[in-house]
Amino acid sequence: RSPNALAASYCVFNLTSMGPFFSLLLAKDAFLSTCVTYYGQEYADTIDRLTPDWIIAVFVVLALLGGILGGMFGKKLLKKHFAKVGAV
Repeated sequence: RSPNALAASYCVFNLTSMGPFFSLLLAKDAFLSTCVTYYGQEYADTIDRLTPDWIIAVFVVLALLGGILGGMFGKKLLKKHFAKVGAV
């Protein structure tokens, strides 16, 4: 019923998809050594090159921004389709 709670729930949902990236932030060396074991050195080097430390912050900001935009979109949908019939 609260637009702010709706936006917050979208943000939390989007942040749950960030789990695999947090392993790159918290234990990058262990993650890359596992990659070497399963996929080879070339793959691990590519992952290392494509994921600098600052990219995780960008992913988190984009997830939060997507959550806020999703909350705003959900609010508009609720207002447009459900407020007319008194369901909200």
